Amino acid sequence: MDVLDSGDPHDIDAAIVSWPLRPFASDGLDRDASGRVLLTDLANSGVQRLDRSTGRYELLTSNPAISWPDGVCAAPDGSIYATSSQIHRSTMFGATDTRQPPFGVYRIRPDPGSVEDRRPNPPQ
Repeated sequence: MDVLDSGDPHDIDAAIVSWPLRPFASDGLDRDASGRVLLTDLANSGVQRLDRSTGRYELLTSNPAISWPDGVCAAPDGSIYATSSQIHRSTMFGATDTRQPPFGVYRIRPDPGSVEDRRPNPPQ
């Protein structure tokens, strides 16, 4: 039974875990098959991974193409997918919309720093 299903506030309180303060802003999170938490990293245009056993963040990739990564997802094969939303270039943050399509989905391979553009027709 899931702790939330019990409805007991004491069970729910006991299940809450605090993580180290993030030194970066993040919009999306997921966890990989090993239980490590994956977080988007807006400042570095990339993805960070939190190792729960050490409490340390690891920058997996930083790439300007991943502009304002909004969502992240771990795939069964170990790949990590991140979206590029360019929200900071929208009129929510200024008078002019400077976003440039296409908005991409990027695959980050398990080895740090490797990014593959997953758009249907990526620029060459």
